[in-house]
Amino acid sequence: MALRRLGRLDEAVASASRAAEMFKANDDIDGYCQCLGTLGDCLRDDGRYAEALDQFLTMHDLADHEGSGMTPSIAALTRPSTLARVGECLGLLGRPTEAVTKLTEAISLMEELQLSGQQARSLEILAAVLVDEGRTDESRRAYERAAEVFEAIGDIEASSRCQDLATAAADTPKVS
Repeated sequence: MALRRLGRLDEAVASASRAAEMFKANDDIDGYCQCLGTLGDCLRDDGRYAEALDQFLTMHDLADHEGSGMTPSIAALTRPSTLARVGECLGLLGRPTEAVTKLTEAISLMEELQLSGQQARSLEILAAVLVDEGRTDESRRAYERAAEVFEAIGDIEASSRCQDLATAAADTPKVS
């Protein structure tokens, strides 16, 4: 994660890959899954969206199947964030319909589990996908909801950004 934050993505990918293999070899599926998420995040940050999507889909499969070896409580918390990551990658890959479906599902789970920070970020990503699709009314509503959630958790800067984006979305002409 430190290498990722430093922008040394090739090194971060190599490190996360090695860590994932070590966790897998030790049958630590929780650790393996977490490393897949880090690996996917690094790949996404590097613009390697299809490769990132593969990592996130593997994570989702592990979290979604009882027999995978994941601790049930960790799997329950992993599902929504993984769905959001899948949705984001689908959006980045130009697959907006699938992206909206996955992001909407993730947001619903996050709301149930009271994962407000993740929910706000996912709402913001959903809004961006919707505006790219010309679905400005839906986008505006998603940005407004993201702004509310960010404000509720005390992230005033993100709330303000989302309010500004909601206004911009409202001013964007609809695609016919």
